[in-house]
Amino acid sequence: MFYLTRAAWPYLQASRGVVVNTASLTAFLSFRNLGSLAHTTAKAGIIGMTRSWQWKAVTMEFAPIRFHRV
Repeated sequence: MFYLTRAAWPYLQASRGVVVNTASLTAFLSFRNLGSLAHTTAKAGIIGMTRSWQWKAVTMEFAPIRFHRV
């Protein structure tokens, strides 16, 4: 997801694009078994990355691009 967004960056800026990332409530909940650890960690990473990009878009250089997570 990071590499895809980075590759599309010039096009997103030129077209005032929108990045929509899919996350899960699992990222906010504790995991019950060890099998869900990878899923929980991955979804928490997606949420963190999207929040970081949103903050940068509000404060500085990424102004034409919007970031959302569902």
